[in-house]
Amino acid sequence: SIMIIASLFPFNVLHAVIPFLKIRKAMLNSMWSKVLGGKNITISDDDFPLGYKEEFIAAYEANNARVRKVVPRKRLLIQDHSKGWTDLCKFLGKEVPEIPYPYSNKRRDFYRFAYKMAFKFIFGAVTAIGICIFLMYKLLQLFTKNNKIKDL
Repeated sequence: SIMIIASLFPFNVLHAVIPFLKIRKAMLNSMWSKVLGGKNITISDDDFPLGYKEEFIAAYEANNARVRKVVPRKRLLIQDHSKGWTDLCKFLGKEVPEIPYPYSNKRRDFYRFAYKMAFKFIFGAVTAIGICIFLMYKLLQLFTKNNKIKDL
């Protein structure tokens, strides 16, 4: 197996998922407390996660140091995404592909994806409703004589 670690803690990712995390408070409060060495924290704090920035960075760096110590250097890649494919392909013994390196964590890419998914959902829902209305109309025509609705 190969270990790949990033050199910076992804605060932007953590900050983006805070609403999701707050729904699962009890489990995550326990998890984050363990990550931060037993410090009693809660993700509903107004200053979470940035209020714990130093603690997160220290825990993240301690984990990276542990990985560097445990994983043999020839099996560990410390990836710098700003360098693109170069280091990764060299590490894997592969040629650099001709396609651009996927920087998929850019904010604009996330929003573009979210809008696309929302559009697909809304379009799908409107289409489904339209089909249901059309089928109901056809069924109504089928069960009425001369395509006229009978008085009850």
